[in-house]
Amino acid sequence: MVESVMVARLTSKELEPALRRLLGIRAYLSGTGKMGGDDIVHAGSVQIEFIDDDQTDERTIAFTKIPDLLTLVAERREGGYMLRGPNEDPLDRLEQRYRGLIALHEDEVLRHSYRGLVRIPEIELAMRPIANILINVHEYGEYIPTASRSGAKHARQLRVAKYLQLLADMEFIERKGMGFIAGRRLPSGFDEDTPSKEIYEEFLGSVLQSSHQYLTDALHLTMIKPFLRIENSYYWPAHRAGRNIRVLRERFKRSFRQYYEHAPPGYESHLQSMLHRGTLISESGMVSGSEDVLGPLLEQDFDEWLGRQTRLPVVGT
Repeated sequence: MVESVMVARLTSKELEPALRRLLGIRAYLSGTGKMGGDDIVHAGSVQIEFIDDDQTDERTIAFTKIPDLLTLVAERREGGYMLRGPNEDPLDRLEQRYRGLIALHEDEVLRHSYRGLVRIPEIELAMRPIANILINVHEYGEYIPTASRSGAKHARQLRVAKYLQLLADMEFIERKGMGFIAGRRLPSGFDEDTPSKEIYEEFLGSVLQSSHQYLTDALHLTMIKPFLRIENSYYWPAHRAGRNIRVLRERFKRSFRQYYEHAPPGYESHLQSMLHRGTLISESGMVSGSEDVLGPLLEQDFDEWLGRQTRLPVVGT
């Protein structure tokens, strides 16, 4: 790679090879435009991934195009334009964006897996205070917080107050007098014979789907994140390959590290819980995908999903 390149015109024919010289063989032109009075060039790059199916020995080589990895200013010079490379290694930027896309894909998987996740004991226990609020609202018409106290009970009340605020922000509940009643967005319309457990799982699943990042970051329910990452370490490559893949149980942890580097404490017990609850499937010593999760994922083309993600151009000088 070189520090700068000259091009006569800002056309794809000239910019494509110039970007490869400047940023490496994976670079490509993802667009041009204006920023203030400057001409700018958007450069993308490609992440290469090998996805193996241990049942069929089939290997998929996936090329994930990440657009607008860098935004470069095209400096007007005599005879054309000069493009300067960024100060940092563009491969580091590519890796960061790639990891960011993997994290965004967790949300996509969660849209289809949340009903199974809320049945996992660790997650069910963590979300029990939220379940208690919604159970009271659904069955008794309202939830009334207990009177303020001191000590450990006061700390618990502060946590409950945060849960109430979260549910109010989601419009699952709304304030009425001293208590809270059902809000306009609380799931409803259940059949009369719908088991209570299914209703509460739907409530908690909706909370988890909508606010898992807040639950993790603000309410410190950090036990949720490892489960999201474990399931996504299967569903990302399966979605990328466009089919159900089988991964040997002994290789599955290595596959996880490919996407998240470090396996969390309790990895094996977390994986076993997910296999038991059906968010992932165990078959003949291999891990595969649940049809309830993988089916909807495969209905949307991976590249179309990728194209809908937020672009984060960065100016390189």
